[in-house]
Amino acid sequence: MSGIGILLVNTGSPDTPKVGDIKKYLFQFLMDPHIVGLPVWFWKPFLKYFLLPVRAPKSSRRYQTIWGKNGSPLTSTTQQLSVLVEKELNRLPDYQFSVLPAMRYGNPPLSSQLEQFENSDVEKIIIFPLFPQTSHTTTESIRYELTQFSTRKPILFIDGYWNHPAYLIAIKSHLNFHRKNLPKTEKILFSFHGTPEKNTRIRDTYEEQCRKTVRKITEALSLPKYSWDIAFQSKFGPGKWTEPSTRRVLEQYAKNGVDFVQVFCPGFAVDCLETLHEIDIELKEAFLKSGGKNFQFVPALNTNNYHCIALAKIITSKLVT
Repeated sequence: MSGIGILLVNTGSPDTPKVGDIKKYLFQFLMDPHIVGLPVWFWKPFLKYFLLPVRAPKSSRRYQTIWGKNGSPLTSTTQQLSVLVEKELNRLPDYQFSVLPAMRYGNPPLSSQLEQFENSDVEKIIIFPLFPQTSHTTTESIRYELTQFSTRKPILFIDGYWNHPAYLIAIKSHLNFHRKNLPKTEKILFSFHGTPEKNTRIRDTYEEQCRKTVRKITEALSLPKYSWDIAFQSKFGPGKWTEPSTRRVLEQYAKNGVDFVQVFCPGFAVDCLETLHEIDIELKEAFLKSGGKNFQFVPALNTNNYHCIALAKIITSKLVT
């Protein structure tokens, strides 16, 4: 029976919400040239001596609002998801799967998890970034990181799955569940992590994939065009980013008399700071302060059964291509 090792790769989180751990994590994250492409001679000292002393305490306070008994929601949920996907995959004959979580930044690092499989008896390694829409800042950064390590075993890289039927079915089932017992939803807003507009000039098709994802979801749910919108969140730094802004759309909804809004983030496989704090705390407050009355955050797919089945199907579909 063939042994296959799978790394479910996510962004990562600090080890604790303490300022020192936040600084360590943000330094690694923001020194990635795929995230901030400024010259190192300028960016490194600016980051270390000016930006992090200001940003880290603010990030620490945000992380403290979402930190759970098992630590960061992103890392703990990715760990649980790995266990469940392994269980789902091992229902299949002919293969023996081993699934581990790995983080591009922070712990457990991609390098150590890859080394664990390299020293095991698995015959093939699959790298599966948990980013349905591919981007220079996510999947390409992970792909680049892999080039820093040598391995004797063949590696299969799963590069985006925004249009895979299993992913779309999982989202349709998830949204149907969260919408079935509600009063008529006036608006549903699909929010994605934004990227600098300059990324489109390096042939990054992320924004296009986001818009196509929403088109497929809304068609599957038979949603009329007036009932939904797409927006982008989490802008960082100067320059123009993908638009419209999630904050501005929500504030405009409230001013236009939209009483009830649901917000769902199809690009986040598991919930994290950007969904649990930015959406469900900061932007919820902005909507209500602007005159909105009812706000519902729809959680990410996380560890629900739809998600586990979808990820297993995506992985096995790549084994036969």
